[in-house]
Amino acid sequence: MSYTPPLEGFKPSLFSKIAEVQGEIHAMRPDETVTTGTYSFTYISESQLLEAVRKKLSDRKVAAFVSVDSQHTDVVESQRQRNDGNAYTVTTAMSEITLRIVFADGESGETFTIFGQGRANDAGDKSVYKAITSANRYAWWKTMLVPTGDDDVNKDSGEAGTAGPVQAPVPA
Repeated sequence: MSYTPPLEGFKPSLFSKIAEVQGEIHAMRPDETVTTGTYSFTYISESQLLEAVRKKLSDRKVAAFVSVDSQHTDVVESQRQRNDGNAYTVTTAMSEITLRIVFADGESGETFTIFGQGRANDAGDKSVYKAITSANRYAWWKTMLVPTGDDDVNKDSGEAGTAGPVQAPVPA
């Protein structure tokens, strides 16, 4: 992370503006589902997150600039077996990116930078873009402190579910 202080004569305001936006963002329910073979999971879409924060930041004269800070892609070939027993090769691209989001206060000149990580695997040419979307979505989700009511740590498989609240054990 990095921080640029306000211009001379201005009081710091960027963090208070971001805090106001965080306070106005309500819990979101996952609105997208991915099903791949043996499992499926639901998640909050990038569109839903950006729709919730964009106008709130803009109203406070806070701009956000998103860019890819670094990117690495490995191409991997693997052998698979068809139902008829014949082998074939599948080529996939695994991309990892680091995303940079710079928040800039249009009134004080302050800036604040955060980073997000994204990783994606794709048999076509979309792994980099999927990694960017994933990193952007996750960075906004965590930066804006958006609750979902469904924590990843409560899952043993990483899949979203419908687990209810867990009652803390009562001391003996």
